[in-house]
Amino acid sequence: MGNRVEKKFQWFYFFMIGILLFYMVQNSLSRVSSWDEVDFALGVVQYDLLRMQPHFPGYPYFILGGMLFSTFLQDPIKSLVYFNIFIYITSFFPIYQLAKTAVQNRGLFVTSFVVSFPFLTVITVQPMSEGAAIAAMWWFLWSLIYARNQKRQWLKLLPSFLFSILLGIRLSYIPLGIGLIWLWLEEWKDHKNWKKIIVHLLFALFFQSVWIFGLILSEGGLHSFLSLAISFINGHFSDWGGAITVESDGSIGERLSQFVLYNLLWTGISGQSVILSILYLVLLGIALAFSIKGRLTKLDVLLISSFVAYFFWALLAQNIEKPRHVLPLASICVFFIWTKCLLSFRKRTFIWFMTAVFVFQAYVSIDLLVKQKNETPAVHQFIHFLNEQEEPFIVYTWEETRVMEYENVSFQHKRLMTYSLFLQDISYYEDRTIYVTNHVVEGFEQQGFDLSNRLEKVAEFSSSEIFDPVYSKIILYKWE
Repeated sequence: MGNRVEKKFQWFYFFMIGILLFYMVQNSLSRVSSWDEVDFALGVVQYDLLRMQPHFPGYPYFILGGMLFSTFLQDPIKSLVYFNIFIYITSFFPIYQLAKTAVQNRGLFVTSFVVSFPFLTVITVQPMSEGAAIAAMWWFLWSLIYARNQKRQWLKLLPSFLFSILLGIRLSYIPLGIGLIWLWLEEWKDHKNWKKIIVHLLFALFFQSVWIFGLILSEGGLHSFLSLAISFINGHFSDWGGAITVESDGSIGERLSQFVLYNLLWTGISGQSVILSILYLVLLGIALAFSIKGRLTKLDVLLISSFVAYFFWALLAQNIEKPRHVLPLASICVFFIWTKCLLSFRKRTFIWFMTAVFVFQAYVSIDLLVKQKNETPAVHQFIHFLNEQEEPFIVYTWEETRVMEYENVSFQHKRLMTYSLFLQDISYYEDRTIYVTNHVVEGFEQQGFDLSNRLEKVAEFSSSEIFDPVYSKIILYKWE
């Protein structure tokens, strides 16, 4: 295919990305529907880890970005979302530079796919740190390849600096630090100079200490900070954290299946589109076949190492109920698939096929963005229903109460985690109707209590799982 024809295709891709950006801005969220979103929004208004504004580890650079945008936006939610979109746009450069390394003048094709896959666009317009973190991840990965090709030593410190920015946005991306190890090993092969490696390590620790010491000062000292850290770590590996440590024996197979098939392929890469799922499965097979036959480049080694390191971390230590934790894996997969396929197929017919896939992928992304904007989350349907109740009542919830606090509802609600405390508390409200949610009931059942004969189903509220996987279904029960 001639360069002139390819340039026409590239202009079309550029035009489609512009349309996608327009829909992202138009359909960015201005509401919260989960505990984490409330934490981030409150953190922009008043940063206080002790009050979970936001929760530990603080996400200081993400909140700082939201604060900067809040200087001209009054809404803290919009401030976080627009910061996400801004950083997302800047990530086009490092993705394009990495793509050029792999496929030369076809870099724009790969970039277009990587920035437009549906789940990424959906998450980016939410007031969550993943949108900014994925963008920072691409800057970090690019800096590793860039630094590897530089002779000036101070430029080789860029990855350590960007890695500190990445962790200051989202600490759970720490396994991607294997990229620094890759860079340092490559440098050591060249010079066999341990002093240079130690200097790089010290600078990496220094850059991380900037935001860590800032958090320590914000909490009034090291003791308070460590108390919060220990509490968070213990909680992360308990029920609410969703790590494998809370799973029963023999559940690793089910966990792996949900993680790979549902979280990564069905949601993360394909945006719960059957057509995209089939297409990406076929293309992944082609990309892997090409990789086996061909020689792995330094970029391939870096991406595969990062993928493997984060894969096991997300599988074993992250909440399996939240597919957004697979975003780094989905992003690397999409990049890997299209670079390898472009190297495998160079004829014009493949560019036409690829363009058709891109248009459909952009369509799925835009459709999800519009649906997310227009759909009322289950928790807000739940709140609206309770607002219409005239008789005096109290409702017992789990995480839903955080959203109700943010919405400043007029009715009484409480968050209780144990059945004994629940029985004690309802004895004070004999003159009121007692409501409980399905999440409370499920929690009590896990504690060994059968409540089936004490419950009367009142209403059920549902919304799309791709937007809010944990609280997309809320059932309200009346306690008899």
